[in-house]
This record gives sequence, C-alpha cells and structure tokens, in this order.
Amino acid sequence: MKKIWIALTMAGALTFASCQSPQEEAIEKIKDLKAYVQENAADFTSEDWEDIAEQFADIKESLNDVEFSQEELQQLGEAEGELTKTLMKEGSKSVGKELKNAMENVESYFKGFTNGMSEDEE
Repeated sequence: MKKIWIALTMAGALTFASCQSPQEEAIEKIKDLKAYVQENAADFTSEDWEDIAEQFADIKESLNDVEFSQEELQQLGEAEGELTKTLMKEGSKSVGKELKNAMENVESYFKGFTNGMSEDEE
C-alpha cells in the first residue's frame, strides 16, 4: 500500500518537477522524501524503511548525471543532511518501539516459563 502511495507521490512530484531544472528537481525529491518520512514514519514497517533507503539511494544515483553550481550543491547538501537527520531520528524511534515490544514479549515468556517451573515443583 505504501509503495503505491510513494509511487503516486513521486509521480506527482515529477509532474510538478517537469517545470523545474534538473538541479531543482533533485533537491525537491529529497525534500519530498523527508516530508513523507516525517509524516508517516510512525506507521512504517521494516519493509517501508527498506523502501525509503532504496528511494534515497536511487535519488543519489540520479544525481551523477546532473551538474550543480556551488549554490545548488550547498542546497543539495542541506537537503540531504536534513533527510539523513530525519531518517536517523525517525528510524531510531521505530527501532525503540520494536525493542520495547520484544522486551514485553520476553517478559511474558519468562513469566510463563517461571510459572510453569513452579507448577512442576509442586
């Protein structure tokens, strides 16, 4: 489901971007991806995180064919830095939730295990 939404979002961005220079388009793609992550990260699965990483890699790869002025490189660097910060921040929240869930399951497991052990001793 999210892949479809991402594809539609990117298609919309490309339509809008057709009026932009390749440099502006590249910067805008990164900003759009950052906004998407900020808005939806709370619901991401590990597959969604992989998709986001793949999209970022694809954007980075597409930059190889574009020449940037010094000012555009600065804007690109800022956009990439903001996206990377967002990915780290939101990704760490996601990992924290997964660890919390795992710890809750481990606690339940050991509670059941110890209850089973005490029943065996009786």
